[in-house]
Amino acid sequence: MDRFSIFGDEEIPAWLESLQRALPFLLGIPLILALGGLLYIASTATGERDQALARQQHSYEVITLARRLDGSMAKAESSLARYVISLDPDTGRLFQSQWRGAGAELDALTFSTRDDERQRTLVKELRGAYMDRGKTLNEIGLRTTYDQRMSALAQFHAAGRAENLERINRLLRDVINTENAYLRVRNVAVSQSN
Repeated sequence: MDRFSIFGDEEIPAWLESLQRALPFLLGIPLILALGGLLYIASTATGERDQALARQQHSYEVITLARRLDGSMAKAESSLARYVISLDPDTGRLFQSQWRGAGAELDALTFSTRDDERQRTLVKELRGAYMDRGKTLNEIGLRTTYDQRMSALAQFHAAGRAENLERINRLLRDVINTENAYLRVRNVAVSQSN
């Protein structure tokens, strides 16, 4: 016999020979299970990292939308000021178009914050302030259209210190600050998932 045997020259028992043939499979099973476990852990970690990155990206999106909304409203108000001064109907139409565009951006912000109760509350308040501000600005536009220039100028000047403008600015700051706080936590989560 060519193989070494603890049984000397005796023939190897059948059960031992079966065990020797099955040994690679028996050792392979724990290795396969360990490899499967490692793959599961790696895929779970990748999934958690992807979720952390998605939440981080969402925060950037909300901040960008809020800042863009702020800029769009300011741009519309600037157009209204030019309209009051120039009485150019095209500038008046530009104001209306820009203010509606700001409303579309507010809709996008509303959609983007729909899953967060705190942000949803802030954006709902922001919408109310936006509507109130729109009424004020439209009244100024109407006065300008009907050639009540001095009254429109006075009202525009007063609108620069109006409570609805302060409220809009405060709410936009709150939305951005809230999202920045989320972002700090989400940045840590992304770093820890690497």
